[in-house]
This record gives sequence, C-alpha cells and structure tokens, in this order.
Amino acid sequence: MPEKVQNTLLQVLEEGRTTIAGFDIELEIDTLLIATANPEEYAGTERLSANLLDRFECIKIDYPSIEDEIAILKQYANPPFSIDLDTYHKIASISKRLREGKQFSVRGTISLVEQVAAHAMIHGKEVVDGSDIRVALENSLKSRYEDGDIEATIERILR
Repeated sequence: MPEKVQNTLLQVLEEGRTTIAGFDIELEIDTLLIATANPEEYAGTERLSANLLDRFECIKIDYPSIEDEIAILKQYANPPFSIDLDTYHKIASISKRLREGKQFSVRGTISLVEQVAAHAMIHGKEVVDGSDIRVALENSLKSRYEDGDIEATIERILR
C-alpha cells in the first residue's frame, strides 16, 4: 500500500482523525479493512510497516477447489450463451494446472470462460469444443509465457 495511505490509516486507527489538505477530520468509526495482496506486483506500493502489520490479522486464502471455482464461474462469468457443466469443469481443471507453474487467478478463469464462448459464437457454434478452449488458452497465456513456451504449456496442460 502506498506510504501516504499507510500513514493516514495509522493516524485514523490511533487518533480517530486524519488530516487532508491541511484540514483535520474527526472520524468516529469502527474500522474493518479487508484487502488483498498480489505477491508479485509492488509497483507504486510499499510493504506494510511493522506498526500497521501489528494491527492486522493476515490470512492466506488459497485458490478455490475445482467445484468452488465452477460455482464462481457460473455466478460471475458472462458467456454469450449457456455453457455445460463438463466445459466448466474442463476450464476449471485447466486453470488449476496453470497455477502449478505460474499465477493464474480466478479472474483469469472467468475471462477464459468468456473467451471460449465468444470464440465459439464468432465461428457460428452454439456449443463450445476443444478448438475454442485451445484458442482462448493461447490468448490468455500470451502475457504470461514466452512465445516458445505457450505451445509446450498448452500441450502439457491439455494432455
């Protein structure tokens, strides 16, 4: 979190007030802060200070099970047409295998579902097939792998 935000948060927690643009603002609030951390990206942020960490209970939450991820996909993915349970299961299984080597978030899986369905729709299909999954995987992995590694990774995962 940026250092200024950390300092403001500490002031609020310790004094019940903060200063913004030279004005003191009193805050009578009970505070519950829920935040996530991306362990690989720190651009524009600083590690949390010891003073702030003492006030947090840090909980590591692992990725969901395949069944839970399918439930998330059904709730949050917006494919242009209905996708069957078997396809959801295949995509969630692929995402789980992708996580063994590099980070692949649940948001990435949601995007993968939408890309798979969109590819099928663009090609006049009403049902997703393996070629749609393969193309969506290639698109999703372009930013995560070097070009030569994409094909090998896809082959390994689809096997």
